[in-house]
Amino acid sequence: MFLEPAFKAVFALIRGLSAREAFVESQKAYLNNLILVIAKKSLKLNQTVAPQLHHDYINQVCLGDGEVHF
Repeated sequence: MFLEPAFKAVFALIRGLSAREAFVESQKAYLNNLILVIAKKSLKLNQTVAPQLHHDYINQVCLGDGEVHF
């Protein structure tokens, strides 16, 4: 739930995407995982995992020039 979105940004950069595009891919993955957790309607997941995913989603930032490529 947490590693995939984080690594999406890294792998996107390796594939040659810009920093902004990598950020957007990672954000989409966090949001998709958050929706999946909420859709399961599990009280335990909603109280433990969902808040952490939301935290990571809203606090991830793209610093510097978003158009930079490796």
